[in-house]
Amino acid sequence: ALDMLQNCKISMLRGPAGSGKSYLAFAHMFDMLERGKISKIIIFCNTVATKGSAKLGFYPGSKDEKLLDAQMGNFLNSKIGDKLEVEKMIADGTIVLLPMSDIRGYDTTGITIMEMSNKMDAGDIISQAAIDIDINDTYSSLHDKLIEVATSLLIETLPSIINNSYTPKKQDVQEVTFGYNILPQQEHIDFSKSYMQVYNQIRGLADVPYAYGIVEGKKVKLCQVSTSDIVSENVNGTIVFVGKGLGVVVDNRVIVIDKIQLEGKNITSSKDFRNGVARNWQGVVMC
Repeated sequence: ALDMLQNCKISMLRGPAGSGKSYLAFAHMFDMLERGKISKIIIFCNTVATKGSAKLGFYPGSKDEKLLDAQMGNFLNSKIGDKLEVEKMIADGTIVLLPMSDIRGYDTTGITIMEMSNKMDAGDIISQAAIDIDINDTYSSLHDKLIEVATSLLIETLPSIINNSYTPKKQDVQEVTFGYNILPQQEHIDFSKSYMQVYNQIRGLADVPYAYGIVEGKKVKLCQVSTSDIVSENVNGTIVFVGKGLGVVVDNRVIVIDKIQLEGKNITSSKDFRNGVARNWQGVVMC
């Protein structure tokens, strides 16, 4: 089993209760984490209700609390040995808990054509199409991709709607999740989070309204960034010179800044910004 975990991209362990399936998986994950081979552990939890148990429900803002109150909390506490350490690892993004229903859409998204119903997003599904979310996708690029997918799917589906020849598929309303309005404080970059969490926050807000940090008392919006393998020993949020442009350090690794905007100014290239406002910003910490 350990050979499989160490050498295969996808592993499946099967055995009776108490045979060590979870122990082996956890031992391997934490070994990889301690050796720097991975930056976080993502655990998808089965939230199917058993007799007498509470349902997860709609979880915006309290997903982790609900999952930790369920069997997953006891499981993690027993494996890690400390409830406070479990909560700390979840808070800093080292452990990410997601309901099994969220495995759909974690790195994919798509378009659904459905029937209207009295409840929000609860109508029977007529047709669907999915696309991968690329590591370089931003809000704007994903929007454009989805428009193309939606157009093709609608053209393909309309004849079956007109002829009433489609076969509707029931939705599980307990698995429905909803988008939420972005609050102003969510635009402020949290440099205590992991490298990919910071990168995803920036690209998720790219084009509008943009994620920002504070430098010398002013908002600095990071309008376009890219990942890199550049290593730095500086603390999180430290601005560094990268080539002719700028970067910012997160988890001892540099996020390269391609386009940037100082409060009250126009968006500009990282190169031009460095030659002007940021010429003395090497080592300055963005917070």
